[in-house]
Amino acid sequence: PRLLNRATKFMPASISNKALVAKLRQWHSAAADADHSSQQAQTFRRAAASLSAHPSEVTSREEALKVKFVGEKLSSLLGQWMSFEQLRREVPLRPVAALQHDEEGKWWAVAVCGVVAWRSWGKRGGTGNRQGFDSWEQCATEAQALSFAVAKSKRQLAKEYAHAPGSAESYEAASAEAPPARGQRQTAGRGGAEQP
Repeated sequence: PRLLNRATKFMPASISNKALVAKLRQWHSAAADADHSSQQAQTFRRAAASLSAHPSEVTSREEALKVKFVGEKLSSLLGQWMSFEQLRREVPLRPVAALQHDEEGKWWAVAVCGVVAWRSWGKRGGTGNRQGFDSWEQCATEAQALSFAVAKSKRQLAKEYAHAPGSAESYEAASAEAPPARGQRQTAGRGGAEQP
């Protein structure tokens, strides 16, 4: 079944506006931290403020589109996130890699949940990772999602990222299990800036 397409019909009723506002604030912090675009950070901030004052619960992409300052792209991202959160309640999340680039002060992670690969990334600060962006890739099968996650991890490792503690073991296990990656994915969407 297609869980994350842009016009997803099934949306969970259990995710409150508070959780959606928290996700928008996360993306706002990541956008401000990344210095990609002040417009992007402002979009997330305005949408979060508007949604926190919205009189009714938002449970779908279509309902999100009715919120002031939430346009087509952002409503699609929120819909995809709601669908992914529902999937996480039904299917175990399997971390594949958690990487960091000490010289550039960045982090990057990927996990699979059924047929979906979830990537997140952002900047590091102090003793840990700061707020980051998200993207989701829906694949045809669970094996293809795992292959996609492993292939993306290899690309990041080639860019001089290194495994965070415990990541090498999960990455090696996923690499041993995953079939070779091919052009099997469908882009589901991303929250925020250009994805690595």
